[in-house]
Amino acid sequence: MIASKPSGGGARLRGTVGLVLHCALFAAVFYLTVHSMYRTGKAPEEAPASQAARLPPVPDERKAHIFIYMLDSLPDRMIGTGRMPFLDSFVERTIHGAEKPCSDALTVPCIEATMTGRDEYSIMSFFDDFLTSKQKTSGTVFENLRDRGYRIGLVGDYSWNIVRHVLDPGRIYEIARVPSDAEMLDEALSILASDDPDIIVTAANEFDAASHHSKPGSERYFEAARAADGLARKAFEHLPDGWHMLVFGDHGHDDMGRHVAGLDI
Repeated sequence: MIASKPSGGGARLRGTVGLVLHCALFAAVFYLTVHSMYRTGKAPEEAPASQAARLPPVPDERKAHIFIYMLDSLPDRMIGTGRMPFLDSFVERTIHGAEKPCSDALTVPCIEATMTGRDEYSIMSFFDDFLTSKQKTSGTVFENLRDRGYRIGLVGDYSWNIVRHVLDPGRIYEIARVPSDAEMLDEALSILASDDPDIIVTAANEFDAASHHSKPGSERYFEAARAADGLARKAFEHLPDGWHMLVFGDHGHDDMGRHVAGLDI
């Protein structure tokens, strides 16, 4: 039997818990009061009316039809390594290029920058990345397309809430109910087949999870890369004649599986 002298650890633990709760409360209040103050770009209080709204609708016979597939955390350095053979072959016959992550290097801000062309760094962006109730953003390319008569279908998670108001049809899953990448792709292809959209958008998120939990370079990481590549191939093979496919990533990861502002990813 080994006995230890009490050291007053219970009191210290209670003090530590209290300090942590105090800091968490302070951080929450700080976020809510100054969130909009620390941004590099200034958005107008009232977004101007869409320029596209002043233009006539695009006739059906002149519309481009595009399947947009975001592979969360797809790094440019993965292409050409043989780990994603479909995308390697895709690159050989398409227009392609390296994409610079948005300043925050987080999914929600990067989607917003892609949709609006405004890259507005915020010291509170980490909170935004998990703010599932984030409201719509005005001035997006999807709004312009809708105003020109395009029907935009989307199957994704809460990261796409900023364009929820222009989707027809759209399915946004909350963070606790996001299905597998394969299931989301099947749902997107079902919309493509039955609802006659002009543009369809979906995303694969499991590559990002593997990057965080198993680190880039691990076997799980490469397995997730192969799975994402296979889903991109499946999507392409199911496209009707005359459709185009756009594949892009939002950010990469460093060797430890991190992606935050300031890292070269």
